[in-house]
Amino acid sequence: MRAGPYAFLGTGWVGCEPDHGVEGGGNNQTYERPAEVDVDYGTPLGLCKESKPGVFTREYTKSTATHDCNSGKSFVTMKGE
Repeated sequence: MRAGPYAFLGTGWVGCEPDHGVEGGGNNQTYERPAEVDVDYGTPLGLCKESKPGVFTREYTKSTATHDCNSGKSFVTMKGE
């Protein structure tokens, strides 16, 4: 299977029932849209690479994304800032 240049971020069935819920119990939840979803990080310049043990980095035209598997933390640094 080959992936295309786009991705989909969905919220499942959230929002598909009335606010009072099917049983009237207030079951409908909504998710806030994080501002980070609307940032243009650029186009990937290649695959991610292990920059040091357990730390992976991927370069984009407008940013650099890093995930540290050792700490479980991720960072995005915008270029030119």
